Amino acid sequence: MTKLFRMVLKVAPTNATVLITGGSGTETELLAQVLHRLSPRASARFVQTPSAPRLKSLEEKEKEYVQEVLEACKGNQTEAARILGISRTSLWRRLTRS
Repeated sequence: MTKLFRMVLKVAPTNATVLITGGSGTETELLAQVLHRLSPRASARFVQTPSAPRLKSLEEKEKEYVQEVLEACKGNQTEAARILGISRTSLWRRLTRS
């Protein structure tokens, strides 16, 4: 938590764009408000936007792509790994990642 606060204090006075991510109940909204209040734009209105639908993570997209290649190879893991340029072990890891 201390690391997070240090990061907020470092980023808030800058003009940087900040992406705040977190699961439900992780107080991302509160963090956004704190960043706003400590920013040079603190005198401007803080506009709250509704949470966007959860976007797929890069890992989820990668897993889907690996599954598509595997399906195109009719389940042949060796061939799918060759097409993807990865080992069969890496292929298996990407498929079993949760």
